[in-house]
Amino acid sequence: MTRNELKNELRESRKQSFSQNAYGLLKLCGVAIALIILCYLCLLATANSSPKLLAAIAFEVGFILCILGFRYLSGKRRSQKAKKAVIEVFLSELSYISQLKNILVFAALCLVLPLVAFLLIDLSALVAAIAGAPDYAKAAYKMIPTYMVYEGAHPAISLELYSGACIEAGKFKRAHRYTDQLLAIREDIYGKHHSMYGGMVANLANLYYKEGKFKEAENTYRQSIQICVAHKGYEKLGSALTKLGNCLREQGRFLEAKHNYEEALTMREKEFGPDSRRVGETSRELALLMTYLHKDKRSDQLFERVNKIIKLHSKETNSDTLSLVLFALASVAVSFVFFGKRGLLTRIAQERLEQRVLQNPSDPDPDDVEKLRLILEFREEKEKLEALKKSGTILSIVSVLTLDPAGL
Repeated sequence: MTRNELKNELRESRKQSFSQNAYGLLKLCGVAIALIILCYLCLLATANSSPKLLAAIAFEVGFILCILGFRYLSGKRRSQKAKKAVIEVFLSELSYISQLKNILVFAALCLVLPLVAFLLIDLSALVAAIAGAPDYAKAAYKMIPTYMVYEGAHPAISLELYSGACIEAGKFKRAHRYTDQLLAIREDIYGKHHSMYGGMVANLANLYYKEGKFKEAENTYRQSIQICVAHKGYEKLGSALTKLGNCLREQGRFLEAKHNYEEALTMREKEFGPDSRRVGETSRELALLMTYLHKDKRSDQLFERVNKIIKLHSKETNSDTLSLVLFALASVAVSFVFFGKRGLLTRIAQERLEQRVLQNPSDPDPDDVEKLRLILEFREEKEKLEALKKSGTILSIVSVLTLDPAGL
């Protein structure tokens, strides 16, 4: 072997090693993300151990175990080894595909590694906030620069979710503590006259409403709306106006509530469309108010509209589920057709490996021989496989392959 050939072989070996290491790191990042999500779910369960959340935790644990189990079994199962060998045969002949794979793996790493770093920082901030270290939590959340890229991608979303879980569980004292931290973070980043701060004021109003403090909730919602209008104008306030209407309705101020509901309904129809879930939410609240005002006909019309919206979106959900099932079935069918025992690609890969060995019978590539052994084992080509296993010389292998060159 010449010096240049040795250099080229060494270069290719390094490229292959880098590719394998990068792919291994990508898989490790996937497992890390799944584990971090599990940590989030467990933390949320400490605030509100609802059946849905516990079911989500059980699903996440099952998902992680299934992935790890599949990874373990795929290294043991004959079919998976053969499938991997088939893919490698075609990749070795189509160098541009191998290069494309490396580029895609590298690009995925460039996306996934920052995501893992983001999740770790965010998780540490959430743990600090729960543990009673608000200063560290604020500093950690401010390290996440999403708000610099997109205004709505504010930091501390995990703490906001945790605070919401406390509210739903009726743990109002804890929720107030976390809401105060969130207000401090928003104020520090955006200032008190920004709509993002106004949105967090609306969360405080929601907490008051859940506590049954309807007057405090009303005043706080009005404060939130005032901040948002001063910053961005009178738009995208459908949620705040609807909830303000709820506060007024609970205080028996029905006509004021009606005015707010109708404003919210008009705003949401314009923003999201007449059949959106948000329009359905406001329509339901207005329908309840109409029953209090004894306007049964108007109430029935609104409830009919709400039911229509619910049915419309439930069909979309069923359609999505059916699409996923059909996609999974199609994937299994395609895998069987191309990578099964008599699959098209499996057969072609075996033919090409046999041709490679026969082209250089005195010194075949050991990797080709090993891949051929895996495929023969998978396809249960017993005569060729037994001779291949027992052969002490390459001449015996050649005699095996020429028994039936086309007999696949």
